[in-house]
Amino acid sequence: MIYTLFGFNFIFDISLIQAVLFCTVIGSYFRILLIVVNRQNWLKTYSQVINFAILPAIGFLITSVISTSIALSLGMVGALSIIRFRTPVKNPIELVSYFLLLTVGIVSNVNPNLTLNFAFFMTFVLLLLSIYEKFVSKSKIFNLFEEGDIFILSIESNSNLDLGNLKKGLVHFSKNQETYLYRISSNNQNNLFNFIENLDESKVISYSIDK
Repeated sequence: MIYTLFGFNFIFDISLIQAVLFCTVIGSYFRILLIVVNRQNWLKTYSQVINFAILPAIGFLITSVISTSIALSLGMVGALSIIRFRTPVKNPIELVSYFLLLTVGIVSNVNPNLTLNFAFFMTFVLLLLSIYEKFVSKSKIFNLFEEGDIFILSIESNSNLDLGNLKKGLVHFSKNQETYLYRISSNNQNNLFNFIENLDESKVISYSIDK
């Protein structure tokens, strides 16, 4: 059925909606898998629910538009090149997950069956990693993971800070007008708390410690 809407003919494309819904379901599946199997609890936020549901669909739609036109492809590359992360990435897996979701959208446009096979493969890999972490890594011989959790201290201050012994754990620093932003990693949470307690409170605007 064709309707005139906003001055152009509108076609209700069922196949497109099915494909977008497929991408959304696969993206949401990966989020649940990472939470349940690999205990990535940072994905439980509402913003991550939206990211994992919408980003694969965006990748699918972009690929659908540019796949038949070289001119559109070049224009889209130029348009997307202006996108930057304005906030530091807390965890490398956060960046990996964004590439994963975009890959799901792109591959689904070419071959949805390939996307399903990829989902099954990723499920198998993540299950193996979870089993390894729970059982095999307890052995010192086969332990490939660093012992203990890595904590990230995020500090927003109104002046430059002396990090002292924590300087070697600095993973990000930026200055925006009169605001200084620090991100410091450490496997000892107490060291991060001690550092905060010894700071002049007038210098600290806000801080948080994430795992």
